[in-house]
Amino acid sequence: MDNADHLSLYRFDGCPWCDRVRAAISDLGLDVKERDIRSHSQYAQDLRTAMGKGTVPVLRIDSAEGSEWISESADIVRYLYAQYGGGKKPAFLASNQPQRLGTIIAISLLVISLFVPDEIRLWTLVAAAGVWLLGNRAPHFWKWL
Repeated sequence: MDNADHLSLYRFDGCPWCDRVRAAISDLGLDVKERDIRSHSQYAQDLRTAMGKGTVPVLRIDSAEGSEWISESADIVRYLYAQYGGGKKPAFLASNQPQRLGTIIAISLLVISLFVPDEIRLWTLVAAAGVWLLGNRAPHFWKWL
């Protein structure tokens, strides 16, 4: 990372979009100050002052030219990989569309359900729905694996 840039991530625990950004930060090995807006009211106030709202994640980039704020997890991940990735592509957890794998597996299970015996068709459909739902919550769910 360029020593002239100082990065701070405004976030809170349990936020799946924050976890997506944190996965990208970890994948890139960046030194980023984490500012938990629920634990420190001053961080929340700083965020509201700068952005006009308190939604997270938000990345603050402090450089010699001043401060830049980036919101939206996908935009933050794109910025981090473009700026510090050296051509590296985002890992699954940091991807811009983490739900893609869940959707692909769910569609596969739906197709398979057309060819399974009636006794297990319902369970195949339930599994497809579960995988799709978990896939759409990938940044939050996969952190425990």
